Amino acid sequence: MRAFRLLAGARVRAELQYRASFASFVVAQAVVTSLDAVVILVFFQNVNDMGGWTRSEVLYLYAVSTVALGIADFLLGSIEYLPQHVRTGTLDRLLLRPVGVLAQLLAEEFALRRIGRIVQSSIVLVLAIATLDASWTVARVAVAIAGLAGAVLTFCALFVLTSSISFWSPNTQEFANAFTYGGATVGEFPTHVFPQWIRWFFIGVVPAGGAVYLPAVFALDAPNPMGVPQWAQVASPLVCVPVLLAAAGVWRLGLRRYESTGS
Repeated sequence: MRAFRLLAGARVRAELQYRASFASFVVAQAVVTSLDAVVILVFFQNVNDMGGWTRSEVLYLYAVSTVALGIADFLLGSIEYLPQHVRTGTLDRLLLRPVGVLAQLLAEEFALRRIGRIVQSSIVLVLAIATLDASWTVARVAVAIAGLAGAVLTFCALFVLTSSISFWSPNTQEFANAFTYGGATVGEFPTHVFPQWIRWFFIGVVPAGGAVYLPAVFALDAPNPMGVPQWAQVASPLVCVPVLLAAAGVWRLGLRRYESTGS
């Protein structure tokens, strides 16, 4: 963590040398991220609910999913450069240094400008909560907070897990994006409105959707057409644990398996 802090700090100082570029990127990212929220608002101009969920409830899902993805991308997004390092053999340089490889990899392309997504979705989250017709109890608030934390950890694990596949196949970045960014897109909407195979895939296999949706069902006391029991809703933030363990295992296995390019 100390190595990451020092290396990332150097990147931030370099990035802030060009303030206009930094500000324009942050604003651009916030605007692009807002388009998904605009789609939801346009949708609710024509209908009253989405699978029984109100506009504020769907915006809450969108905001939680986007905040979680934004924090994970902010902290671990640089790991998406791993395929390039494996393909070109530059990972050797990181292995030779007396610092953890993951810390170096995350800090090498650390970008403060990625906060645009977090800022925009946080504003939407506050507005969604303010307009929700929900009875907030201590239990519901606790599950909502735990759900957000669990979603962040789930997306962090998915970034590491999917990027680690590049140790075996260095050209799978778009495949990996289907589970990280694709999972976040599924999480923006009530999972029960999707076809059955998508529902169970993004709850039971790649739990990006379930990490957002299931805690929200309990926290908002929202319609639950899938009939997920209440104990599962409360325990759903813990879905991050097996994903984190899988990510750690695949990362370590891939690092041991790495043999450089031979060039």
